[in-house]
Order: sequence, then structure tokens, then C-alpha cells
Amino acid sequence: MEITLTELEGNLDKYVEISREEDIFITKNGKIISRLTKPFARRKEKYKKGIK
Repeated sequence: MEITLTELEGNLDKYVEISREEDIFITKNGKIISRLTKPFARRKEKYKKGIK
């Protein structure tokens, strides 16, 4: 999902909940500036690969 920074600022609670299920890309002036992602998604991937 892709949303604007303004949309995120106005509805932060909503998008934090959505980010538990899918990545949210935040844009400013049409460019992606950040991403909200599932908690611990990267940590779980590292443990599956044997990297701590």
C-alpha cells in the first residue's frame, strides 16, 4: 500500500494497525520516503537463515 505523509499524519492509528499485515510505503511529493512494516519481520527472517 502507498499513502502520502499527510494521509499518515491524519490517520496514524489506522495505518499502524494495517502495517501489522502489510507494508505501507509513505510518499512525499510523489517519492517514497519511508516504510511501515510488520513488527520483527526482519528479525524473524534472520533467525530462519541462522543469522543473529
